[in-house]
Amino acid sequence: MAQSLRCTGCVPPGFVVIEATDAGLTVQITVRSTAAFSPCPVCGGHSFRVHSRYQRFLLDLPLSGRNVHLHLQARRFHCDVPTCRRRIFAE
Repeated sequence: MAQSLRCTGCVPPGFVVIEATDAGLTVQITVRSTAAFSPCPVCGGHSFRVHSRYQRFLLDLPLSGRNVHLHLQARRFHCDVPTCRRRIFAE
C-alpha cells in the first residue's frame, strides 16, 4: 500500500512537489515548474503561451535503499518572436 511522503526542501527553487508516495521499495516524486514563462533557447524571448504538456521520467540515486522515480511535468511553449527560427521549445 502506498504511503504519502512529506517532501520539504527536496526540490530546487522554481519547482513544486505535486505528489510524493512511498510504495515499499520505490519512492515516486512528481514535480512541476512554478515559472509563468520560459525563455526561448534560440532568441531568449520570454514566452507565456503553452503549446502542450508532457511527462519526463527520471531515475535518481537510491533513498535509504529504495529506488527513486522522478516524474517531471514539463511544458512546451510557442516562441512568438517573428524573427526567431524556433517555433516550439521545451522548458
